[in-house]
Amino acid sequence: MSRSHGMTFLAGTLLALAGCGGEATPPANSTTAGQAKPKSTDDTPDGAVTVFLEAVRGGDDAVAAEMLTKLARRKTEEMELVVAPPGGDDMNYEVGEIESLSDDIAHVACTWSDGDERHDVVWALRKEKSGWRIAGMATQLEGVPLLLNFEDPEDMFAQQEAAEEEIARREEAALQAKQANHEEIAQDEEVASGEDVESADEEDAADEPPPRRANRKPPQRTTDRQR
Repeated sequence: MSRSHGMTFLAGTLLALAGCGGEATPPANSTTAGQAKPKSTDDTPDGAVTVFLEAVRGGDDAVAAEMLTKLARRKTEEMELVVAPPGGDDMNYEVGEIESLSDDIAHVACTWSDGDERHDVVWALRKEKSGWRIAGMATQLEGVPLLLNFEDPEDMFAQQEAAEEEIARREEAALQAKQANHEEIAQDEEVASGEDVESADEEDAADEPPPRRANRKPPQRTTDRQR
């Protein structure tokens, strides 16, 4: 997984390498892992998502990591991953409806925009002792469904690779269909052009006057008297 996968939200599936074999360096405005304290609003599913996205917008990877489930934090730390979309001044989000599946499992809808890009995301959360925490997400990558389980990074990579392969397959199929359509149109135009030329030749032939017959005098018979 290269850093290029994290250049855009969803294209990088929220994953970016935390370092090349080393520890992640937190940004200047973030706290260290030991100092990161989620806000009290994490006592509700939508509040937890808000805390997570606010941390992302502020570039605070430590707080964003604290908003993951305990298992997700452990698994991503083992693979030196930061689970967070690119934040910045252009980042905007709107937290939507909450779907409670049980007392400790919920889904939270969210609309995310980063510049001209806009995405609909459903966050999957589990309630732990420390509060509601994010376990994964569901979205679409160029129309291809994408389910990411933050508690299983290897599966996330497999899901992303499968989605990218499906996108490439659809693009190739669309390109082939477009080329076939162009070839069919060209053939139709060629046939139509040949029919027009043939029709024009027939019209020209019909307009030509019939050939004139030469007026030949019948041969005169020589009578006996003329002889």
